[in-house]
Amino acid sequence: MTIAARDKQRVLDRLFKLRIRGLNIGVLRAIFGYVNPEFGVAWAKYCHYAEKSGRSERIVQRTIKVACDMLILRRVYREGAPAIWCPELMDMEAAEAVRRVDIAVGSYNGKTATPPLQRPPPYLP
Repeated sequence: MTIAARDKQRVLDRLFKLRIRGLNIGVLRAIFGYVNPEFGVAWAKYCHYAEKSGRSERIVQRTIKVACDMLILRRVYREGAPAIWCPELMDMEAAEAVRRVDIAVGSYNGKTATPPLQRPPPYLP
């Protein structure tokens, strides 16, 4: 299944009508532009979303946090940029999202299928 542009636009139109505080539609449009139609995951760095949307990186961070809190987007941290996807467009688990990103970008340093970080690494004095 691939994600069509009209599906992304339908979700954006619905979110625009809701007018959720802290949710910047321009940033969401930029993120949805980076979503791979085949894999359903975006994995660009926040600075790329900021550049494409014309907003600051702080607004991108706030928008992604609000969207994840409202269950509009899901995010999983991995080596490199986090994997972000919209469950309404293509629902998947965190490990599946990381696997799809790894398939899309190829192996990194000879590793594939990097596991998602469940918790931050322990502090070592």
